[in-house]
Formats: sequence, structure tokens, C-alpha cells
Amino acid sequence: MTVRVNKPEFNIREKLTELERPIGLKGSELMRAETTQEARDLVSAGRKNLIINGRFDFWQRGTSFTGGQYTADRWQQALSGGTATVSRQAFTLGQTEVPGNPVYYLRKSCSVGNGNCGIAQPIEDVRTGAGGPVTVSFWAKGTNPPGYGYWAMQLWQRFGTGGSPSAHVQNNKELTVTSNWKKYTFTYELASMSGKTLGNNNDHHIDLIIRQHASDNNTGAWELNIANVQVEVGRNATDFEHRSYGEELALCQRYCFKIAHEGGTTSLGIGEAHSSTEIDLPIRWPVPMRSVPTLADQGSGSDYYRIEGGGSTSWVDGNWNFQFGSTHGGNLYATPDANLTAGRAHHITMRNSAAYISFSAEL
Repeated sequence: MTVRVNKPEFNIREKLTELERPIGLKGSELMRAETTQEARDLVSAGRKNLIINGRFDFWQRGTSFTGGQYTADRWQQALSGGTATVSRQAFTLGQTEVPGNPVYYLRKSCSVGNGNCGIAQPIEDVRTGAGGPVTVSFWAKGTNPPGYGYWAMQLWQRFGTGGSPSAHVQNNKELTVTSNWKKYTFTYELASMSGKTLGNNNDHHIDLIIRQHASDNNTGAWELNIANVQVEVGRNATDFEHRSYGEELALCQRYCFKIAHEGGTTSLGIGEAHSSTEIDLPIRWPVPMRSVPTLADQGSGSDYYRIEGGGSTSWVDGNWNFQFGSTHGGNLYATPDANLTAGRAHHITMRNSAAYISFSAEL
């Protein structure tokens, strides 16, 4: 006698209610899936992008840079002897070449090339994706470096500094682009954490790097335009994740926070005259920062910051100092141009369009 056992079949429609609850997907979205793998891709679609500011919406430090420095939020420019400019570029409203209606993209225009000249973003925590596949996807166009004819497309595992961390692990591929926007996808098999040692400075990370090959010393010009960058755990490149504007800004401010003049009189806050020659101003970050930040930069000049109240008025040209820092806030202090009365409260404002104060907790 033959006994038949009916095996339950995967039925995505029966799973809709169960799946919607924890991940916030609508049933209509999961109904698009035709295979089990497609359903998994949709289920894993929430908060999947490890890159911050992959749409290049945030440029707290400015919109054009010629130095080796952070440019768009979370994105570094490396020059390594080359000459280049990273700048914010705007898409034409209604364009259809790059999907999702992005507003901006990043352009790196290199007039004098050199090995290692490129862009990068450090992704916090080297343990992320370790021992498995990680997929990088983005849209790009431009002109390739004329020496090797391609960029080194890299996802490196860096185990931090301090103590005796393991040597970084290189994961390398090659990128060539055309003059038209096109989507590019790269999948890397990352090394496991087995046998690895982390540094003790809490700065271990994954490095997404796009740069002229280290051995390519050709000085010819090239240009890279890049948009909608995504790094996700897994072997499949899914659609670009659209986080809300407020959420993405908060992610950026974990690493960089800038107080900028916003026109007219911009309030910095209420401070206290610590003594007749020092004004103190407590600062609270909008979100906890990655680590205790440093005072990275500030706008300084004659009569940039006005101190009012407490029966006296004076100015600070800049030259703010930072103390009592934590991941939640700290204290600014400076010397005013006129004596104050110790213990009195004062309102401190920005009065010049070039006034700003920025803090950094970058990797």
C-alpha cells in the first residue's frame, strides 16, 4: 500500500498578514513576488541600506570641495597627489534616466589624476556582513581614468586602530563607466570575523572606495558622476531604499553636526558669563553622536557673534573652544571683546552669513 503525504506549498498570499505586521509592508507589495526569492527580497527591503546619504541630499559642509576631506555628508574625497573637485549636481526635474526622482548626485571632476585619487564612505562596524555576501549598487556615468581605463571598486574590511588589530582585508573589483547613466552592481564575499582582532578605539569599519588604481599614476583627467548608492547584506541588488528626509538627516548628524547662520539674526542659545573675560555656551546635539566629537571648524571674523543681556553687550569674533564633550553635548567658550559680569545670563546670536560652528565624530 502506498501512503501519500501532502506537503504544504509556499503560498505568499497566506503569509501576507503575518509578514506585514513586523516589517510594515503592504500586502499589495508582497503580491508582486512571483518566487520565494523575490518574496525574501521584499521582506528584507526595510532599512537595508548600509550607506548613509546615498542620494546625496545632505551637504552640511558645503557644495564644492577641492581638498582631501569630507564633502557631501559621510563621503570623503581622497586626492593622493591628484587635483580634483567634488561638487553637488542637480538632476533635471522629471528626468527618467535614474529612477526614483533623486534631486542631487555627486560629481568628482579630476583634472590631474594620480593613484588612489577617488571617493569613499566608511561604514561603521566591520562585523556587518562578515562571512557572507554584501552587494553594492549605484548609478553612474562619466569618463574612465585614461591609464588603466577603470577605477578600483573596493569594499575593504578595516579592523580599527589602537592595540593590535588585524590587518585590513581587501575586496577588490573593477569599474568602468560610459557617458550615459547606467546601474552597476558588485557582490563581494567578505571574510569572517573568526580569528580577527578589533582595535580598541571603536573605529573599525567597512570602507566603500571608488578610486584610481593605486598603481595607476597616469595624470590624465577623468570624471565620475554617481547617484543612489546602496550597500546591502546579501547577494541581490534590490531597489534603492528611500528613507525619510528627517531620518537620513539624523543619521548624518550622528557623524557631523553644523550650526549655521540662517539669515538675519540666528540664535545660538543662552550662555553664562563664567567670568568677566569668558562666555560659556552649553550645546546639545540633535542626536547622540558616534563618539565624543571635536570642534571641527568655525566661521570667524569681526563681530560674527553678538552677546546680549545681563546689562551688557559685547561680541565674539569666533575662536570658540570646546570642553566637557560627550556624545550628547558639550560646552563652547570664548573671550568676548568687552568685559562681562560673571554669573549673568546672555543671549548669543550669529550676525554674519559666514558664521557657523561644526562638530565631527567621523570614523
